[in-house]
Amino acid sequence: MKAVLPFIPLAAMMLLVPAFYGIIIKFSARLLRSKEITWKKGFFFGIIILILNAILSIVANSMGYPPPFVIGILFGFIVNLVIGFWFFSTRGKSADGQLLGWGGAIKLTGISYVIFIFLGILLFLMSKGAFAAMVP
Repeated sequence: MKAVLPFIPLAAMMLLVPAFYGIIIKFSARLLRSKEITWKKGFFFGIIILILNAILSIVANSMGYPPPFVIGILFGFIVNLVIGFWFFSTRGKSADGQLLGWGGAIKLTGISYVIFIFLGILLFLMSKGAFAAMVP
C-alpha cells in the first residue's frame, strides 16, 4: 500500500489536467460555435500537451540549467499554440460546416489560452484575498 501512495498525485495530475483542458477547449468551441469539438478531443489534446510539456521540461533541465522563467513560459506557450493549431485544424468544423483550418484553430486555441490566463489571474487574486483575510 505504501508503494502506491506516491503515485496518487501523479495519477490525479494525469487525469485532472487533460480534463481541465477538455473543459476549456469545449467552452472555447461553444464561444466560436464550432462543431465536432468533443470532450474526447479536448481530453486527448490535454494528454498530448501534458506529455509534450513533460518532455520539454526534462530536456530543458537536462541541459545543465533550466531556461529563465519568462523564456520557459513563452516557449511553452508557443509550443502549445502550435500543437493546438495542428490538432484542431482538421478535427473541428466551423458553424457553417467547413473545416476549421489554421485560422479557426488559431482562434480556438487562442481563446482557450485567454480563458486559462483569466482563470489563473482570478485564482491568484482569490488566493491573495483569502490569505489577507487569514492574517491578523
